[in-house]
Amino acid sequence: MERKTVVFMIASLCACGLIFVLSCARPQGVKTESCQQMDATAGQSEEERLSQERQQEKEIFENENIYFDFDQSVLTVEARGVLERKASWLLSNADVSITIEGHCDERGTAEYNIALGERRARSAMDFLGDMGIESSRMRMVSYGEEKPLDSGHDECSWAKNRRAKFVIR
Repeated sequence: MERKTVVFMIASLCACGLIFVLSCARPQGVKTESCQQMDATAGQSEEERLSQERQQEKEIFENENIYFDFDQSVLTVEARGVLERKASWLLSNADVSITIEGHCDERGTAEYNIALGERRARSAMDFLGDMGIESSRMRMVSYGEEKPLDSGHDECSWAKNRRAKFVIR
């Protein structure tokens, strides 16, 4: 009788394990994100896939601005973090050259804002240079208040416009 009990317990455990495994199985027709990515790139060559990844990296690089406090060209802690990521990417993509655009809000004269935008672009450029990016790969331009990101006339809009933008050439 003891042997029958042991066999019964082993069979029960196996059955429970089988039920557990089957209940955790993914239903047919449901794809995970990685499967969807594999499907999207299935017809691509390795070269095409790498080119697409590099294009995505470039878009991320260009779409992350740094921001400045009112009437300042000093880099904030947040700006330094963004610039460190940009420097890392630039170091691993030695064939890339950039333009750093300095921008301001609408307050101040046009001449003052052009000079302030230049100081902002220079701060970013100097930081990247200190991180090992060759100056020959960077150029800068100041647009002052001429190309606002937000056309509003309040502090929130002005804060968005006090920035340095990075464009891959």
